[in-house]
Amino acid sequence: MTCFERALEYTQIEQEPKNGKLVDNWPTDPKIKFENVCLSYGLKGKQVLKNLNFRIESKEKAAIVGRTGAGKSSIIVALFRMYDIEGNIFINSINTKTLPLEKLRENLTIIPQDPILFTGSMRSNLDPYGKYTDVEIWHAVKEVNLDRHISDLHYIVNDCGAHLSVGQRQLICIARALLDRHKIIILDEATSNMDEEMEALIHSTIDKHFKECTIISISHRIRQVLNYDKLLVMEEGELVECGKPKELLKNTQGVFYKMAQKANLV
Repeated sequence: MTCFERALEYTQIEQEPKNGKLVDNWPTDPKIKFENVCLSYGLKGKQVLKNLNFRIESKEKAAIVGRTGAGKSSIIVALFRMYDIEGNIFINSINTKTLPLEKLRENLTIIPQDPILFTGSMRSNLDPYGKYTDVEIWHAVKEVNLDRHISDLHYIVNDCGAHLSVGQRQLICIARALLDRHKIIILDEATSNMDEEMEALIHSTIDKHFKECTIISISHRIRQVLNYDKLLVMEEGELVECGKPKELLKNTQGVFYKMAQKANLV
């Protein structure tokens, strides 16, 4: 009975809007701009993002850091339009509110902390819409060193990929991004639950293959982001610091300096 009630509940969920204007070859220039963005979860929820204003330039590596509950993941929620926002978000100078949701989301690649795969073949997980040849898919597999873990594209994924490590599942996400040639890559605490060897492999793979992409990384590990182009430091839903890591570390009274100090990096 519980399963039936849950299924019935899903049928009553309001469908997401399908309207919007298609833009050919979007985004050609993957720069991102947040303009007075506010976000609340629900009509009476408190604001989790408060008047955010920042830019991430095309091909920049930007990291979002802050304590738990600071609003880091909510920036990604706003970017994917999972909830309605106040203010505007622009990608390639196009207001994302004017785009069809499907168009927006299919051009953003997210590599989550714990990816879930579909039960079935490795091929169907890498190319669910059947857009690529076996040769193209296997090339992507080899590029991310997945061929060390799977023998062929008929490799069966069971139990949503539970028999694969987190790192292996993330490599599958990266291989899929290589196939789709997306220009915006989002890492949501992607390497927080893995050993140093797999963490190094993930970062080196991203650095090697996505040089022409804009990369946004949410991270608790300060050491990982010291070589990034830009840091966005969040606190209680507000952007309190923004700039290059070396510049932010010069402010010994700043939030990021104190985070680095706590991590024994200064």
